Amino acid sequence: MNNSCILKKVALMFLLLVGTLNIYSQHVVTGRVIDEQGPLIGASVTVKDAAVPTGTVTDAEGKYSIKVPNSKTILVYSYIGYVDKAEVIGKRTVVNVTLEEDSKMLDDVVVIGYGTQAKSHLTGSISKLEGEKLINAPVSDMTSALQGAMTGLTVSNETSEVGVTPSIRVRGTGSISADSEPLVIIDGFPVSGGLSSINAADVKSIEILKDAASAAIYGSRAANGVIMVTTKSGTPDKPKYSFKFYQGFKYAYQLHDMMTSSEWLSLLEEEAALGGPKVPSAARGAAYLESQMGTTDWQKEGLRDMAGITNVQMSVSGGRKETKYFISAAYTKDQGVMLNNSLDKLNFRAKVDTKLSKIATVGVNISGTYSKTERPKNNFIDFYRTPSFLPVYHNAYSTELTGYEGFARGSHFNNIMTPTAVDADGNPLLDADGNRVLEKSSPFSSANNNPKSVMTNTFRWSETMQGLASMYLTLDLCKGLQFKTSNGLNVRFAPSYYYGNISVH
Repeated sequence: MNNSCILKKVALMFLLLVGTLNIYSQHVVTGRVIDEQGPLIGASVTVKDAAVPTGTVTDAEGKYSIKVPNSKTILVYSYIGYVDKAEVIGKRTVVNVTLEEDSKMLDDVVVIGYGTQAKSHLTGSISKLEGEKLINAPVSDMTSALQGAMTGLTVSNETSEVGVTPSIRVRGTGSISADSEPLVIIDGFPVSGGLSSINAADVKSIEILKDAASAAIYGSRAANGVIMVTTKSGTPDKPKYSFKFYQGFKYAYQLHDMMTSSEWLSLLEEEAALGGPKVPSAARGAAYLESQMGTTDWQKEGLRDMAGITNVQMSVSGGRKETKYFISAAYTKDQGVMLNNSLDKLNFRAKVDTKLSKIATVGVNISGTYSKTERPKNNFIDFYRTPSFLPVYHNAYSTELTGYEGFARGSHFNNIMTPTAVDADGNPLLDADGNRVLEKSSPFSSANNNPKSVMTNTFRWSETMQGLASMYLTLDLCKGLQFKTSNGLNVRFAPSYYYGNISVH
Protein backbone atom coordinates (compact mmCIF):
# COMPACT_ATOMS: atom_id res chain seq x y z
CA MET A 1 0.00 0.00 0.00
CA ASN A 2 1.53 3.32 -1.03
CA ASN A 3 1.72 6.42 1.12
CA SER A 4 -0.99 8.34 -0.82
CA CYS A 5 -3.62 5.66 -0.05
CA ILE A 6 -2.72 5.72 3.64
CA LEU A 7 -3.04 9.53 3.76
CA LYS A 8 -6.45 9.41 2.08
CA LYS A 9 -7.75 6.87 4.60
CA VAL A 10 -6.46 8.89 7.53
CA ALA A 11 -8.07 12.07 6.18
CA LEU A 12 -11.38 10.26 5.66
CA MET A 13 -11.34 8.88 9.21
CA PHE A 14 -10.55 12.34 10.56
CA LEU A 15 -13.47 13.92 8.70
CA LEU A 16 -15.84 11.22 9.95
CA LEU A 17 -14.61 11.75 13.52
CA VAL A 18 -15.06 15.54 13.29
CA GLY A 19 -18.57 15.08 11.84
CA THR A 20 -19.49 12.67 14.62
CA LEU A 21 -18.20 15.04 17.30
CA ASN A 22 -20.10 17.92 15.69
CA ILE A 23 -23.36 15.91 15.69
CA TYR A 24 -22.95 14.99 19.33
CA SER A 25 -22.05 18.60 20.21
CA GLN A 26 -25.51 19.80 19.01
CA HIS A 27 -28.17 20.10 21.68
CA VAL A 28 -31.67 21.51 22.15
CA VAL A 29 -32.24 24.72 24.07
CA THR A 30 -35.66 25.52 25.52
CA GLY A 31 -36.99 28.41 27.60
CA ARG A 32 -39.43 31.32 27.82
CA VAL A 33 -39.37 34.91 26.59
CA ILE A 34 -41.27 37.37 28.78
CA ASP A 35 -41.54 41.06 29.67
CA GLU A 36 -42.67 42.77 32.87
CA GLN A 37 -46.30 41.85 32.24
CA GLY A 38 -45.97 38.24 31.13
CA PRO A 39 -45.12 36.02 28.15
CA LEU A 40 -44.38 37.50 24.72
CA ILE A 41 -46.20 35.67 21.94
CA GLY A 42 -44.38 35.43 18.60
CA ALA A 43 -40.98 36.67 19.82
CA SER A 44 -38.12 35.71 17.48
CA VAL A 45 -35.27 33.46 18.62
CA THR A 46 -32.47 33.18 16.05
CA VAL A 47 -28.94 31.79 15.85
CA LYS A 48 -26.50 34.67 15.34
CA ASP A 49 -24.22 34.58 12.27
CA ALA A 50 -25.52 31.18 11.18
CA ALA A 51 -24.45 30.05 7.70
CA VAL A 52 -28.04 28.98 7.09
CA PRO A 53 -30.68 31.22 8.79
CA THR A 54 -31.97 29.28 11.78
CA GLY A 55 -34.66 30.39 14.20
CA THR A 56 -38.05 29.93 15.78
CA VAL A 57 -40.82 31.94 17.47
CA THR A 58 -42.41 31.67 20.89
CA ASP A 59 -45.85 30.11 21.39
CA ALA A 60 -48.88 31.42 23.31
CA GLU A 61 -47.05 30.87 26.63
CA GLY A 62 -43.83 32.50 25.45
CA LYS A 63 -42.05 29.12 25.23
CA TYR A 64 -39.58 28.13 22.52
CA SER A 65 -37.36 25.22 21.49
CA ILE A 66 -34.37 25.42 19.14
CA LYS A 67 -31.37 23.27 18.14
CA VAL A 68 -27.97 24.94 18.54
CA PRO A 69 -24.80 23.68 16.78
CA ASN A 70 -22.33 24.02 19.68
CA SER A 71 -21.66 25.62 23.08
CA LYS A 72 -20.29 28.81 21.47
CA THR A 73 -23.64 29.58 19.83
CA ILE A 74 -25.20 32.98 20.47
CA LEU A 75 -29.00 33.23 20.42
CA VAL A 76 -30.64 36.59 19.67
CA TYR A 77 -34.05 37.32 21.17
CA SER A 78 -36.12 40.08 19.52
CA TYR A 79 -39.65 41.47 19.53
CA ILE A 80 -41.19 44.57 17.96
CA GLY A 81 -41.01 47.51 20.35
CA TYR A 82 -38.38 45.82 22.59
CA VAL A 83 -34.60 45.94 22.84
CA ASP A 84 -32.89 42.90 21.27
CA LYS A 85 -31.01 40.64 23.68
CA ALA A 86 -28.17 38.19 22.92
CA GLU A 87 -27.24 35.15 25.06
CA VAL A 88 -24.18 32.88 24.83
CA ILE A 89 -25.57 29.36 25.33
CA GLY A 90 -22.53 27.52 26.67
CA LYS A 91 -23.59 24.22 28.19
CA ARG A 92 -27.08 25.44 29.19
CA THR A 93 -30.18 23.65 27.92
CA VAL A 94 -32.72 26.03 29.45
CA VAL A 95 -32.48 29.78 28.83
CA ASN A 96 -35.20 32.17 30.03
CA VAL A 97 -35.05 35.77 28.83
CA THR A 98 -36.78 38.99 29.87
CA LEU A 99 -36.96 41.72 27.21
CA GLU A 100 -37.20 45.42 27.97
CA GLU A 101 -39.30 47.97 26.04
CA ASP A 102 -37.43 50.15 23.57
CA SER A 103 -38.24 53.62 24.91
CA LYS A 104 -36.65 55.26 21.86
CA MET A 105 -38.95 53.48 19.45
CA LEU A 106 -42.01 54.11 21.61
CA ASP A 107 -41.27 57.84 21.64
CA ASP A 108 -41.30 58.06 17.82
CA VAL A 109 -44.00 60.44 16.58
CA VAL A 110 -46.62 59.37 14.02
CA VAL A 111 -49.10 61.70 12.28
CA ILE A 112 -52.64 60.46 12.98
CA GLY A 113 -54.87 63.38 12.03
CA TYR A 114 -54.76 67.07 12.87
CA GLY A 115 -51.92 66.28 15.27
CA THR A 116 -49.42 63.59 16.17
CA GLN A 117 -49.36 60.51 18.38
CA ALA A 118 -46.55 58.54 20.01
CA LYS A 119 -45.98 55.04 18.67
CA SER A 120 -46.43 53.67 22.18
CA HIS A 121 -50.11 54.69 21.98
CA LEU A 122 -50.75 52.90 18.70
CA THR A 123 -52.24 49.43 18.98
CA GLY A 124 -52.48 48.82 15.25
CA SER A 125 -50.79 50.12 12.12
CA ILE A 126 -50.94 52.82 9.48
CA SER A 127 -50.89 52.13 5.74
CA LYS A 128 -49.78 54.75 3.24
CA LEU A 129 -50.10 54.90 -0.54
CA GLU A 130 -48.57 57.50 -2.82
CA GLY A 131 -51.04 59.09 -5.20
CA GLU A 132 -48.90 58.45 -8.29
CA LYS A 133 -49.84 54.77 -8.06
CA LEU A 134 -53.51 55.63 -8.63
CA ILE A 135 -53.23 57.79 -11.74
CA ASN A 136 -52.90 54.99 -14.30
CA ALA A 137 -55.75 52.85 -12.96
CA PRO A 138 -58.43 52.74 -15.73
CA VAL A 139 -61.39 53.29 -13.40
CA SER A 140 -63.95 56.06 -13.03
CA ASP A 141 -64.00 55.95 -9.21
CA MET A 142 -60.87 56.29 -7.08
CA THR A 143 -62.25 53.72 -4.61
CA SER A 144 -61.91 51.01 -7.27
CA ALA A 145 -58.26 51.96 -7.78
CA LEU A 146 -57.56 51.07 -4.13
CA GLN A 147 -58.54 47.41 -4.59
CA GLY A 148 -55.59 45.29 -3.46
CA ALA A 149 -53.37 48.37 -3.13
CA MET A 150 -53.20 48.70 0.67
CA THR A 151 -53.02 46.22 3.52
CA GLY A 152 -55.92 46.27 5.93
CA LEU A 153 -58.25 47.85 3.37
CA THR A 154 -61.05 45.80 1.80
CA VAL A 155 -62.74 47.13 -1.33
CA SER A 156 -65.54 45.04 -2.85
CA ASN A 157 -67.90 45.67 -5.75
CA GLU A 158 -71.52 45.06 -4.83
CA THR A 159 -72.58 45.37 -8.47
CA SER A 160 -70.93 45.42 -11.88
CA GLU A 161 -72.72 48.64 -12.82
CA VAL A 162 -70.64 51.78 -13.32
CA GLY A 163 -71.36 54.79 -11.13
CA VAL A 164 -71.97 52.71 -8.02
CA THR A 165 -69.29 53.31 -5.38
CA PRO A 166 -67.72 50.05 -4.16
CA SER A 167 -68.00 49.09 -0.52
CA ILE A 168 -64.89 50.00 1.50
CA ARG A 169 -63.97 48.60 4.91
CA VAL A 170 -60.95 49.33 7.09
CA ARG A 171 -61.49 46.98 10.00
CA GLY A 172 -64.22 44.80 8.55
CA THR A 173 -67.91 45.14 9.34
CA GLY A 174 -68.26 46.71 12.77
CA SER A 175 -72.05 46.70 13.08
CA ILE A 176 -75.02 44.66 11.94
CA SER A 177 -77.45 47.54 11.51
CA ALA A 178 -75.34 50.73 11.63
CA ASP A 179 -73.07 52.13 8.93
CA SER A 180 -69.64 50.48 8.61
CA GLU A 181 -68.12 52.99 6.18
CA PRO A 182 -64.84 54.61 7.34
CA LEU A 183 -64.50 58.33 7.94
CA VAL A 184 -62.99 60.16 4.95
CA ILE A 185 -60.82 63.23 5.65
CA ILE A 186 -59.71 65.37 2.70
CA ASP A 187 -57.01 67.91 3.54
CA GLY A 188 -58.09 67.91 7.17
CA PHE A 189 -61.86 68.11 6.69
CA PRO A 190 -64.42 65.28 6.95
CA VAL A 191 -66.52 64.86 3.80
CA SER A 192 -69.63 62.89 2.91
CA GLY A 193 -69.93 60.69 -0.14
CA GLY A 194 -66.72 58.79 0.42
CA LEU A 195 -63.88 58.99 -2.12
CA SER A 196 -66.10 59.38 -5.18
CA SER A 197 -65.71 63.18 -5.19
CA ILE A 198 -61.92 63.07 -5.60
CA ASN A 199 -59.98 62.95 -8.84
CA ALA A 200 -57.17 60.38 -8.53
CA ALA A 201 -54.74 62.73 -10.31
CA ASP A 202 -55.15 65.29 -7.50
CA VAL A 203 -54.10 62.89 -4.74
CA LYS A 204 -50.65 63.26 -3.21
CA SER A 205 -51.02 60.47 -0.65
CA ILE A 206 -53.57 58.35 1.20
CA GLU A 207 -53.15 57.17 4.78
CA ILE A 208 -55.35 54.52 6.37
CA LEU A 209 -55.61 54.88 10.15
CA LYS A 210 -56.55 51.49 11.53
CA ASP A 211 -55.65 52.26 15.11
CA ALA A 212 -58.10 53.08 17.88
CA ALA A 213 -55.89 56.05 18.85
CA SER A 214 -57.33 57.98 15.88
CA ALA A 215 -60.51 58.32 17.95
CA ALA A 216 -58.59 60.79 20.14
CA ILE A 217 -59.24 63.38 17.41
CA TYR A 218 -62.24 62.17 15.44
CA GLY A 219 -64.23 60.55 18.25
CA SER A 220 -66.87 57.92 17.52
CA ARG A 221 -66.77 58.76 13.80
CA ALA A 222 -63.42 56.94 13.66
CA ALA A 223 -64.93 53.67 14.91
CA ASN A 224 -64.74 52.19 11.40
CA GLY A 225 -61.28 53.56 10.64
CA VAL A 226 -60.13 56.79 8.99
CA ILE A 227 -59.02 57.43 5.41
CA MET A 228 -56.89 60.58 5.20
CA VAL A 229 -56.40 62.08 1.74
CA THR A 230 -53.81 64.76 1.08
CA THR A 231 -54.15 66.55 -2.24
CA LYS A 232 -51.33 68.02 -4.29
CA SER A 233 -50.04 71.54 -3.77
CA GLY A 234 -48.08 73.87 -5.96
CA THR A 235 -44.32 74.37 -5.79
CA PRO A 236 -42.36 77.66 -5.96
CA ASP A 237 -41.33 77.19 -9.56
CA LYS A 238 -42.29 78.08 -13.11
CA PRO A 239 -45.78 76.96 -14.17
CA LYS A 240 -46.00 73.26 -14.88
CA TYR A 241 -48.72 72.03 -17.21
CA SER A 242 -50.02 68.49 -17.28
CA PHE A 243 -52.45 66.82 -19.68
CA LYS A 244 -53.42 63.17 -19.63
CA PHE A 245 -55.92 61.29 -21.75
CA TYR A 246 -56.87 57.69 -22.04
CA GLN A 247 -59.52 55.75 -23.91
CA GLY A 248 -60.48 52.18 -23.09
CA PHE A 249 -62.95 49.55 -24.23
CA LYS A 250 -64.65 46.72 -22.39
CA TYR A 251 -67.03 43.90 -23.16
CA ALA A 252 -68.49 40.82 -21.51
CA TYR A 253 -65.72 38.30 -22.15
CA GLN A 254 -67.68 35.41 -20.63
CA LEU A 255 -71.42 34.83 -20.21
CA HIS A 256 -73.35 32.30 -18.14
CA ASP A 257 -73.54 28.89 -19.77
CA MET A 258 -77.30 28.47 -20.10
CA MET A 259 -79.40 25.67 -21.57
CA THR A 260 -81.91 26.37 -24.31
CA SER A 261 -85.49 25.18 -23.82
CA SER A 262 -84.81 22.25 -26.17
CA GLU A 263 -81.67 21.21 -24.26
CA TRP A 264 -83.57 21.42 -20.97
CA LEU A 265 -86.29 19.13 -22.34
CA SER A 266 -83.69 16.59 -23.48
CA LEU A 267 -82.15 16.51 -20.01
CA LEU A 268 -85.55 16.01 -18.35
CA GLU A 269 -86.38 13.18 -20.75
CA GLU A 270 -83.07 11.43 -19.93
CA GLU A 271 -83.82 11.69 -16.20
CA ALA A 272 -87.33 10.31 -16.74
CA ALA A 273 -85.93 7.35 -18.71
CA LEU A 274 -83.66 6.57 -15.73
CA GLY A 275 -86.62 6.47 -13.34
CA GLY A 276 -86.81 10.16 -12.52
CA PRO A 277 -89.95 12.34 -12.39
CA LYS A 278 -92.18 12.70 -15.40
CA VAL A 279 -91.49 15.52 -17.80
CA PRO A 280 -93.88 18.46 -17.16
CA SER A 281 -96.01 19.74 -20.00
CA ALA A 282 -94.50 23.23 -19.61
CA ALA A 283 -91.08 21.94 -20.67
CA ARG A 284 -92.52 20.24 -23.75
CA GLY A 285 -94.48 23.36 -24.66
CA ALA A 286 -91.40 25.61 -24.30
CA ALA A 287 -89.29 23.36 -26.53
CA TYR A 288 -92.03 23.24 -29.15
CA LEU A 289 -92.39 27.02 -29.22
CA GLU A 290 -88.63 27.36 -29.58
CA SER A 291 -88.70 25.04 -32.59
CA GLN A 292 -91.29 27.31 -34.21
CA MET A 293 -89.92 30.76 -33.28
CA GLY A 294 -86.20 30.23 -32.82
CA THR A 295 -83.88 30.76 -29.83
CA THR A 296 -83.39 34.10 -28.05
CA ASP A 297 -80.03 34.80 -26.36
CA TRP A 298 -81.38 36.94 -23.54
CA GLN A 299 -77.96 37.67 -22.05
CA LYS A 300 -76.85 39.47 -25.20
CA GLU A 301 -80.12 41.39 -25.29
CA GLY A 302 -79.13 43.21 -22.08
CA LEU A 303 -75.50 43.98 -22.98
CA ARG A 304 -73.60 46.31 -25.24
CA ASP A 305 -71.35 44.74 -27.85
CA MET A 306 -68.62 47.17 -26.78
CA ALA A 307 -68.54 49.77 -24.01
CA GLY A 308 -66.05 52.60 -23.67
CA ILE A 309 -64.37 54.66 -20.97
CA THR A 310 -62.80 58.07 -21.56
CA ASN A 311 -60.80 60.15 -19.11
CA VAL A 312 -59.27 63.60 -19.58
CA GLN A 313 -57.12 65.25 -16.88
CA MET A 314 -55.57 68.71 -16.93
CA SER A 315 -53.63 70.64 -14.31
CA VAL A 316 -51.34 73.62 -13.84
CA SER A 317 -49.16 74.28 -10.81
CA GLY A 318 -46.42 76.65 -9.80
CA GLY A 319 -45.82 79.81 -7.84
CA ARG A 320 -43.17 81.82 -6.09
CA LYS A 321 -41.56 81.69 -2.69
CA GLU A 322 -44.53 83.46 -1.08
CA THR A 323 -47.42 81.98 -3.11
CA LYS A 324 -48.03 78.49 -4.48
CA TYR A 325 -51.00 77.28 -6.52
CA PHE A 326 -52.41 74.08 -7.98
CA ILE A 327 -55.41 74.06 -10.34
CA SER A 328 -56.85 70.96 -11.98
CA ALA A 329 -59.89 69.70 -13.89
CA ALA A 330 -60.93 66.24 -15.03
CA TYR A 331 -63.74 64.71 -17.08
CA THR A 332 -64.73 61.05 -17.10
CA LYS A 333 -67.28 59.24 -19.26
CA ASP A 334 -67.74 55.58 -18.45
CA GLN A 335 -70.21 53.26 -20.17
CA GLY A 336 -71.38 50.13 -18.42
CA VAL A 337 -71.42 46.81 -20.23
CA MET A 338 -75.17 46.68 -19.55
CA LEU A 339 -77.50 48.91 -21.56
CA ASN A 340 -78.87 52.04 -19.85
CA ASN A 341 -75.79 52.25 -17.62
CA SER A 342 -73.34 55.17 -17.84
CA LEU A 343 -71.45 57.73 -15.77
CA ASP A 344 -70.46 61.29 -16.61
CA LYS A 345 -68.31 63.07 -14.03
CA LEU A 346 -66.56 66.43 -13.89
CA ASN A 347 -64.04 67.43 -11.18
CA PHE A 348 -62.46 70.80 -10.45
CA ARG A 349 -59.95 71.84 -7.77
CA ALA A 350 -58.05 75.04 -6.94
CA LYS A 351 -55.55 75.20 -4.10
CA VAL A 352 -53.58 78.34 -3.15
CA ASP A 353 -51.11 78.82 -0.27
CA THR A 354 -49.70 82.28 0.49
CA LYS A 355 -47.14 83.42 3.07
CA LEU A 356 -48.38 86.81 4.29
CA SER A 357 -45.41 87.53 6.54
CA LYS A 358 -42.62 85.80 8.38
CA ILE A 359 -45.06 84.26 10.81
CA ALA A 360 -48.42 84.16 8.98
CA THR A 361 -49.51 81.74 6.24
CA VAL A 362 -52.97 81.47 4.72
CA GLY A 363 -54.36 78.82 2.39
CA VAL A 364 -57.55 78.27 0.39
CA ASN A 365 -58.73 74.96 -1.07
CA ILE A 366 -61.85 74.82 -3.28
CA SER A 367 -63.13 71.75 -5.10
CA GLY A 368 -66.31 70.86 -6.96
CA THR A 369 -67.75 67.66 -8.41
CA TYR A 370 -70.69 67.01 -10.72
CA SER A 371 -71.70 63.52 -11.75
CA LYS A 372 -74.65 61.98 -13.56
CA THR A 373 -75.24 58.25 -13.25
CA GLU A 374 -77.73 56.29 -15.34
CA ARG A 375 -78.64 52.83 -14.05
CA PRO A 376 -80.86 50.15 -15.59
CA LYS A 377 -84.18 49.49 -13.87
CA ASN A 378 -83.69 45.72 -13.84
CA ASN A 379 -80.76 43.58 -12.79
CA PHE A 380 -78.87 41.37 -15.23
CA ILE A 381 -80.28 38.31 -13.49
CA ASP A 382 -83.64 39.15 -15.10
CA PHE A 383 -82.06 38.52 -18.49
CA TYR A 384 -80.35 35.19 -17.98
CA ARG A 385 -83.28 33.67 -16.09
CA THR A 386 -85.67 34.34 -19.00
CA PRO A 387 -86.20 31.12 -21.04
CA SER A 388 -84.80 31.05 -24.55
CA PHE A 389 -88.12 30.23 -26.28
CA LEU A 390 -89.59 33.64 -25.39
CA PRO A 391 -89.02 36.18 -28.17
CA VAL A 392 -88.29 39.84 -27.45
CA TYR A 393 -91.17 40.92 -29.73
CA HIS A 394 -94.14 38.92 -30.92
CA ASN A 395 -93.81 37.60 -34.45
CA ALA A 396 -96.52 36.43 -36.84
CA TYR A 397 -96.61 32.93 -35.34
CA SER A 398 -96.82 34.06 -31.68
CA THR A 399 -99.38 36.77 -32.47
CA GLU A 400 -101.64 34.20 -34.15
CA LEU A 401 -101.16 31.81 -31.21
CA THR A 402 -101.66 34.31 -28.37
CA GLY A 403 -103.45 37.29 -29.90
CA TYR A 404 -100.79 39.75 -28.58
CA GLU A 405 -98.46 42.13 -30.39
CA GLY A 406 -95.41 44.18 -29.37
CA PHE A 407 -93.19 43.03 -26.52
CA ALA A 408 -93.69 39.39 -25.60
CA ARG A 409 -94.12 38.33 -21.98
CA GLY A 410 -94.48 35.00 -20.19
CA SER A 411 -98.14 35.46 -19.28
CA HIS A 412 -99.05 35.78 -22.99
CA PHE A 413 -98.28 32.08 -23.38
CA ASN A 414 -100.41 30.83 -20.48
CA ASN A 415 -102.77 27.94 -21.27
CA ILE A 416 -101.67 27.54 -24.87
CA MET A 417 -102.33 24.36 -26.86
CA THR A 418 -99.32 22.63 -28.41
CA PRO A 419 -99.03 19.23 -30.19
CA THR A 420 -96.83 17.74 -27.48
CA ALA A 421 -99.07 15.27 -25.55
CA VAL A 422 -97.42 11.99 -24.42
CA ASP A 423 -98.69 8.75 -22.88
CA ALA A 424 -97.76 7.33 -19.47
CA ASP A 425 -94.48 6.01 -20.85
CA GLY A 426 -93.53 9.32 -22.38
CA ASN A 427 -94.27 8.32 -25.96
CA PRO A 428 -96.01 10.81 -28.28
CA LEU A 429 -99.81 10.51 -28.44
CA LEU A 430 -101.23 10.38 -31.99
CA ASP A 431 -104.80 10.82 -33.19
CA ALA A 432 -106.57 8.66 -35.78
CA ASP A 433 -104.92 10.59 -38.62
CA GLY A 434 -101.42 10.10 -37.14
CA ASN A 435 -101.07 13.68 -35.92
CA ARG A 436 -99.77 14.67 -32.49
CA VAL A 437 -102.44 15.25 -29.86
CA LEU A 438 -102.70 18.78 -28.42
CA GLU A 439 -102.09 19.50 -24.72
CA LYS A 440 -102.47 22.62 -22.60
CA SER A 441 -99.40 24.16 -20.96
CA SER A 442 -97.99 27.41 -19.57
CA PRO A 443 -94.27 27.38 -20.52
CA PHE A 444 -93.32 30.55 -18.58
CA SER A 445 -96.05 31.60 -16.20
CA SER A 446 -94.91 35.06 -15.17
CA ALA A 447 -96.80 38.32 -14.82
CA ASN A 448 -93.59 40.33 -15.29
CA ASN A 449 -92.72 42.13 -18.49
CA ASN A 450 -89.73 40.76 -20.32
CA PRO A 451 -86.48 42.45 -19.22
CA LYS A 452 -85.89 44.19 -22.58
CA SER A 453 -89.35 45.75 -22.34
CA VAL A 454 -88.59 47.03 -18.82
CA MET A 455 -85.23 48.45 -19.93
CA THR A 456 -86.76 50.15 -22.99
CA ASN A 457 -89.68 51.76 -21.17
CA THR A 458 -88.18 52.84 -17.84
CA PHE A 459 -85.41 55.32 -17.15
CA ARG A 460 -83.68 56.26 -13.92
CA TRP A 461 -80.66 58.36 -13.17
CA SER A 462 -79.18 60.42 -10.36
CA GLU A 463 -77.08 63.54 -10.13
CA THR A 464 -74.55 64.55 -7.50
CA MET A 465 -73.36 68.12 -7.04
CA GLN A 466 -70.79 68.55 -4.28
CA GLY A 467 -68.63 71.47 -3.26
CA LEU A 468 -65.91 71.61 -0.63
CA ALA A 469 -64.27 74.88 0.42
CA SER A 470 -61.75 75.25 3.23
CA MET A 471 -59.42 77.95 4.52
CA TYR A 472 -56.67 77.95 7.11
CA LEU A 473 -54.47 80.49 8.89
CA THR A 474 -51.18 79.53 10.53
CA LEU A 475 -49.15 81.71 12.90
CA ASP A 476 -45.61 80.70 13.90
CA LEU A 477 -45.56 82.33 17.34
CA CYS A 478 -42.12 81.08 18.29
CA LYS A 479 -39.82 78.14 17.72
CA GLY A 480 -41.75 74.98 18.46
CA LEU A 481 -45.08 76.80 18.98
CA GLN A 482 -47.59 77.24 16.16
CA PHE A 483 -51.19 78.45 16.15
CA LYS A 484 -53.50 77.20 13.38
CA THR A 485 -57.17 77.83 12.74
CA SER A 486 -59.15 76.34 9.89
CA ASN A 487 -62.75 76.35 8.67
CA GLY A 488 -64.51 74.47 5.94
CA LEU A 489 -67.83 74.13 4.13
CA ASN A 490 -69.12 70.92 2.55
CA VAL A 491 -72.28 71.14 0.42
CA ARG A 492 -73.80 68.09 -1.28
CA PHE A 493 -77.00 67.81 -3.33
CA ALA A 494 -77.95 64.43 -4.81
CA PRO A 495 -81.40 64.22 -6.50
CA SER A 496 -82.69 61.05 -8.18
CA TYR A 497 -85.07 60.75 -11.13
CA TYR A 498 -87.33 57.97 -12.38
CA TYR A 499 -89.51 57.94 -15.49
CA GLY A 500 -91.60 55.20 -17.06
CA ASN A 501 -93.77 55.03 -20.17
CA ILE A 502 -97.48 54.92 -19.33
CA SER A 503 -98.32 52.10 -21.74
CA VAL A 504 -96.05 49.08 -21.57
CA HIS A 505 -97.08 45.92 -23.46
